[in-house]
Amino acid sequence: ALPKRRRTRFTRLIVIGGVVAVALWLAAPWVAARLTQVHINDARIAANVVTVSSEVAGRVTAIPVLVGDSLEKGDLVAAIDRAYAQSQLDAVLSRITATEAQLAELRAGKVLLDKQLSARRDAAHAGIAAAEANHEASLAVLANARARHERAIKLANQKITSQQTLDESQAALDTAAQQERAAFAAIESARASLAIVEADGEQMNVLESQIASVLAGRAGIEAERSLKEIDLAHRTITTQFDGIVDGTFV
Repeated sequence: ALPKRRRTRFTRLIVIGGVVAVALWLAAPWVAARLTQVHINDARIAANVVTVSSEVAGRVTAIPVLVGDSLEKGDLVAAIDRAYAQSQLDAVLSRITATEAQLAELRAGKVLLDKQLSARRDAAHAGIAAAEANHEASLAVLANARARHERAIKLANQKITSQQTLDESQAALDTAAQQERAAFAAIESARASLAIVEADGEQMNVLESQIASVLAGRAGIEAERSLKEIDLAHRTITTQFDGIVDGTFV
């Protein structure tokens, strides 16, 4: 009878060992999943598991949630130190403010220069018009003086007029000729003034180039500000959906 009991015990051990082996084989995937993945409520409900993590590096300042907490969309999960990121954003904002001030100064200078050039240009054109009118008048005086002098010469040759009259007509002719030359020189001077105004107009091109350069720089700073704002926003981690906290890892 004793050998029969031993055979029965041995058979039971074999059966128990087989059951344990099958159980281990069936439980292996579950154990592996528990060791490598995060599950909600020990997988006793069907749910999507999402790992919420930070997109930026930094010192964690708060984790106001505990395992098992129920969360709604928008709830705070964790906070990362914002001091450095905020200082970086403030520096960029200061640069934008300085750029805006520079742009305002350049644009104001452009408006002022445009007004000045316009006034000087109008004055130069008016000066040219006045000089040309004066020259026309001097030409008429010169023509009259020349005609009188030619008549005086004829009369002097005919012994009809005196030498004094001839000398006076010559002096009048010389004066008229001098005035005509002065009037013509005034035209040239007025035209030179206009040329100077037009040359100074190149300053407008310089200002426009400077404004374009500052605008290009501002675009780069604006892009940098967007990145800094995104970095700062990522330092506050919130849920994008309702759920239950399964675990926290820092």
